Amino acid sequence: MAAQAFYSERRETVVRAKGRVATDDSLRQTRAPSGSAGATGRVNFEPSARLAQQPILASDLYVDLDALSPALARGMILLGQALICISEASQAARQQDPMTADLYIQTLRPTLRRLFMCREIGDGFAALIDALISAFENNHGLPLDSSHLSAVQAALLKLRDQPFLAFSAAARAIEDLERAGFSTEPPGFEHFADWLTA
Repeated sequence: MAAQAFYSERRETVVRAKGRVATDDSLRQTRAPSGSAGATGRVNFEPSARLAQQPILASDLYVDLDALSPALARGMILLGQALICISEASQAARQQDPMTADLYIQTLRPTLRRLFMCREIGDGFAALIDALISAFENNHGLPLDSSHLSAVQAALLKLRDQPFLAFSAAARAIEDLERAGFSTEPPGFEHFADWLTA
């Protein structure tokens, strides 16, 4: 990153600061002199520690859904509904109530299909939603244990926080689903793969 020397002019008083500032450092503040003419301002060369403490989540950035593209607005709403379903299913599973947990999972499945209709958000978004849909289909309605529920919840949280997920990051999230015991290939994919290689 190129270092920069900078120069700033404020009204009649000139504030000059010389120094090396990397372009990847956090925002610098230049204060105009207060008081007598000819005084120099101060420049903060130290990055602000609080800027690097926590990442900014997409749900915090996109609070005004009217300003978003229709697909992203719909996707954020549906992701919220999906996260409610999976958290309620996890809670029911912790309370040893498999019937209620399964009802929430059955509510989640059509929500995932509606989320796939928002695939124009990005390739990573579409790939991860498709993997979740395939994981549920390949599970054949069997009850999900806590590791399965946690893996689904982590994938949905990743999409909520990063809706414009890169395909490589989505591939890593899909691998996490597979490590939890899901098969994320579309049903019948093995027959298609055999047909292609024959």
